Formats: sequence, structure tokens, C-alpha cells
Amino acid sequence: MTAGRIFTKHFVVRPQDLNHAGTAFGGTMMAHADELAFIAATLTYPGCTFVTKVFREFNFIHGAVEGDIVQIEAEVLQKGRSSVRVGVKASHAITHRELFQTEAVLVNARGGKSMSIPEREGS
Repeated sequence: MTAGRIFTKHFVVRPQDLNHAGTAFGGTMMAHADELAFIAATLTYPGCTFVTKVFREFNFIHGAVEGDIVQIEAEVLQKGRSSVRVGVKASHAITHRELFQTEAVLVNARGGKSMSIPEREGS
């Protein structure tokens, strides 16, 4: 288990991020979630080469519209032999209205093969 450090990023929803309904594309939100899950895993276990294996259900709760500032948070929830499970959630940065939540599994891999993650964080 990890110390539970929370990693955060913010972004502004721009016109190019919008779908036909006027809210942020799910794919755009998923890309931000994937990037922050990678950052959380890599900064928790430096020296590993993480790749995304799977995202669990992506639960979109509310939409973000143009001009909204979105805050995304990621936390490594669990470490396995060669993988980590990362919780990711997003909210409106001002109103704190929840936008989505999900979990990702990232694998430490090199040359197409999974590698063990060091026991101690930061090693």
C-alpha cells in the first residue's frame, strides 16, 4: 500500500474540447485522467516505465462547459507485483461539483514484458 499522496492538475475547458451537446468530450476528459494516472504512478515509483493496461468504468456524473476550470486528482491506491491501481476523479475547481470518477491499472513494462515494481516508494 502507498502513502496516498494526491496528485492534482487543472485545465480550462476550451471550445475545441466541446461535443455536440456543449459539454467536454468524454475522450478529452479520459485523456487528462490517463495522463494524471501515469504521473501519479511514475512520481510514486520513479524509475518504473508505466503503461496503461485498463481503465475501470468511467462514471461521468456532470458535464463541464466552456470556460469551466476542471480539477483532476489521482492517487495510487494499491501496488501489485508489476502494476499499480490509481483512483482518478475530477470536479469543477470553483463549485467542487463532481464531474467523473474512475480507476486505472498501469503496468511497469519494458520491451513488452512486465517488470517488478520496487518495494519501497522512490527507489
